[in-house]
Amino acid sequence: NGIACMHYLMTATNCLRNASPDDPDSSASVTRRNMIAGMKEMFAKFPEEARLVEHFSRAILCESVSISGTVCQGMFQDFDLNDILEATVTSFDAAYDKVDVADEEPDVVAAEVLNNLVGMLHLLLCIVFRQKNPGQGDSEAAEAIPPDYVSKALIHVFEALYRYLR
Repeated sequence: NGIACMHYLMTATNCLRNASPDDPDSSASVTRRNMIAGMKEMFAKFPEEARLVEHFSRAILCESVSISGTVCQGMFQDFDLNDILEATVTSFDAAYDKVDVADEEPDVVAAEVLNNLVGMLHLLLCIVFRQKNPGQGDSEAAEAIPPDYVSKALIHVFEALYRYLR
């Protein structure tokens, strides 16, 4: 099922809402929360594999939103900006901690952080700006985001990046 696969990839990259936007108490919302909890548990058990799953999931989602407006519109309804921003900031903090450990190469850590940041920005920008224009079919999703929301989110990301680089 295409939507289940997309939800799995979104869960792996921390960008799936934990409840359905239509009904937070529905069985679909419960299924989402269970999938998110299961993914977090699996990632905790297998941290090295988790990094690989996150990386490939992010790459697949980035490619999908780049080539398909339908995927962008589908993801928009379930996209959790707060969780993906929190995950990005957490990746900065984890990278900062790794630099202090002798067995981690600074270049590898920096590449991992930039991979997370670029992937998150790619998803965010494609999902928001590839929505249909008002008057062209279903434009409710495009009107749902206030213009200052995206700019505030990007400012938050760049402030976190600045704190990391200092």
